[in-house]
Amino acid sequence: MDTSFVLVCLIVTGGVFIPFILFSYAGQGRTRKVDSQIKLVATQYNLNISKSEKWGNSYLGLDTDQRKLLYLDFGASENPNQLIDIDAIKGCQIVEKRKILKAHENKEALLESLDLEVLQKDGTSLVLTFYDIDENRKEDFELQRIEKWRDILMNHISTISIENRMAVNVPKIRVA
Repeated sequence: MDTSFVLVCLIVTGGVFIPFILFSYAGQGRTRKVDSQIKLVATQYNLNISKSEKWGNSYLGLDTDQRKLLYLDFGASENPNQLIDIDAIKGCQIVEKRKILKAHENKEALLESLDLEVLQKDGTSLVLTFYDIDENRKEDFELQRIEKWRDILMNHISTISIENRMAVNVPKIRVA
């Protein structure tokens, strides 16, 4: 009786924990694949990423030495890699699309997409997608994330303009 009870307990325990362990290893395999792809692209562009963030199917990395921003979208079929020169950025803004849902007497705004539009000095703009309801139904602090990266880019842009003004306004010293 004791051995059959122990055997049943082992089977039930194995039935619970074995799928958990298998799913855990499968998730780690995908994470390793994504990490190796990030390293490959960073090496390809000769980047030294100092700040980075990975979420869902997206990755943002900043190389402060070369002043480049790397955006990877692993779910995109076209243009999955974007390397942006920070010196060519004029500004950036958050583009938020919401849909109003009515439930009884209450109105609720459903976030459909959240993009960071990067305006370049040549007049073109690039769109970095932080959230799209069609790709990912789960919101995971995207609003805080996009505000953080907008602030990081704006700080680097303002640093550029300050450096340019200082270079222009530096008085020339003549040595006699």
